Amino acid sequence: MLILAVGIVLASKGYPESFETGKIIQNYLSTKDYIVYHAGTKTENNHLVNAGGRVFTVVAEGNTLHEAKNNALQGTENIQMKINTTVKILDLNF
Repeated sequence: MLILAVGIVLASKGYPESFETGKIIQNYLSTKDYIVYHAGTKTENNHLVNAGGRVFTVVAEGNTLHEAKNNALQGTENIQMKINTTVKILDLNF
């Protein structure tokens, strides 16, 4: 059986130009349904905060590209950032 994966990057609003850093992030842990890869994060005052433009990549698997995309989107919705993120999904017809 073929297993497919999709990764969605969560970026700070304004990236790649000007964006705020130091905003608290919650619910950022990986689960059995998706993996959260950290890119622009750091620990500050015992909180995880954004420290860059590309903050996370959420990767999930599925039996089809559509299922993998939906699983990854679910992961992006669970992450709570006190910043406006830019999520753009390319329509790849799946």
